[in-house]
Amino acid sequence: MSIDLSTNSAELTEAYNAVCSDNETTSWLIADYKGKTDTLKIYDTGDGDFDEFAEEFNGSKVQYGFCRVKDPNTGIFKFVLVNWSGEGAPVLRKGTCANHVRDVANFFHGAHVTINARNEDDLDTDTVLKKVEKASGANYSSREKARPEFANTNTSGPVGSTYKNAYQAEGLASASERGQFWEEQQAEERARAAALEAQQAEEQQRIDAERRQLEQQSEERRAAMNAANPEPEPAPEPAYEPEPEPAYEPEPEPAYEPEPEPAYEPEQAQDGAYEAEPESVYAEDLGLRAVALYDYQAQEEGELTFDPDDIITNIDQIDEGWWQGAFNGQFGLFPANYVQLLED
Repeated sequence: MSIDLSTNSAELTEAYNAVCSDNETTSWLIADYKGKTDTLKIYDTGDGDFDEFAEEFNGSKVQYGFCRVKDPNTGIFKFVLVNWSGEGAPVLRKGTCANHVRDVANFFHGAHVTINARNEDDLDTDTVLKKVEKASGANYSSREKARPEFANTNTSGPVGSTYKNAYQAEGLASASERGQFWEEQQAEERARAAALEAQQAEEQQRIDAERRQLEQQSEERRAAMNAANPEPEPAPEPAYEPEPEPAYEPEPEPAYEPEPEPAYEPEQAQDGAYEAEPESVYAEDLGLRAVALYDYQAQEEGELTFDPDDIITNIDQIDEGWWQGAFNGQFGLFPANYVQLLED
């Protein structure tokens, strides 16, 4: 499903323009999705440095960040775009959002450096600033060249001697130099686009591989549980054996005397009557168990929903941030930091 950039377009554009403007104090923005939808919204903005910006990303979400930093060598502002895929975010969500990276890059355009990050180690300030130093100034130049630069208007010289267009400001006076300049800029832009596309393809392949691995582990876990806990066979019914009839012995005929009719007495149950054997109780192996510390609502298909104090059984610790287990007749994924393991 495609990303929705139109619903909150006004606030997204306002935050983006504030970061790009030299006259605004806002230096970074972070955007994420509204609930389980594909609608992008502003998550947070700030006026601090890159360290502050990097600390605001959420490890259980997919987010996008755009930050203004100053080139240490030139003092010129450059822009960094971060595609954040938190290590604790659902795998299926990562796969869906990987298709949105190109649209986000087109919306928050003008980035000199693009970084795909999963944790704070991927956003080390020194490493990012080194990439900024190496980045070409093409995007910045194209932004600045949209308006001509004027010399100090307080000089008394003629207008022709004080005005400089963008090419003259770069020292590119001749037509051949200007042509070569734009060819170099276009080549660098194509190389940068190709590198970004390769990074996106690599990230998509990694996410697909993780999803396939988790699905395979889940199938193997379910198969192992079914093999370890087969349904018990019902107890066999006892065979019915009729009691033998007593042998007939004729009695001598007594003199006829009418006898009163005997009162009816119900027959007593005979000793040795069949008593059903109690069914055997099979103890179910619940495996590794944990109690829920918080309520959790499933974010994706294949996840569990539970409330505090619910018991999750047959837990498989497949990942540092995500486990899978059984609860309420379902088997699925859940965040590991929402539960506490129980001792047997």
